[in-house]
Amino acid sequence: MKMYEVICEGVVQRTLHIEADDPVTAAEEARQEFASLTGAHKEAVAVVDIYKERGHPYQFDIWRK
Repeated sequence: MKMYEVICEGVVQRTLHIEADDPVTAAEEARQEFASLTGAHKEAVAVVDIYKERGHPYQFDIWRK
C-alpha cells in the first residue's frame, strides 16, 4: 500500500466576544484567538462579520454570574 499526504480544508465558525477600542483591532484579536483555539494559521482565518454590542454595557459580566 502507498502513503499519501492529503490536505483537507473545512469551514468552522465561532462567535468570539472581544474587547477593543475599534473594529480593526477587534478583528485582529479575534483572528489570533480563533487561530489559537482551532490550530489554524492566523493568515487563513477570515472575519465574516463584526458589530458593536448594543446591550447593557456590562452584559457579559452579568452572563458570567
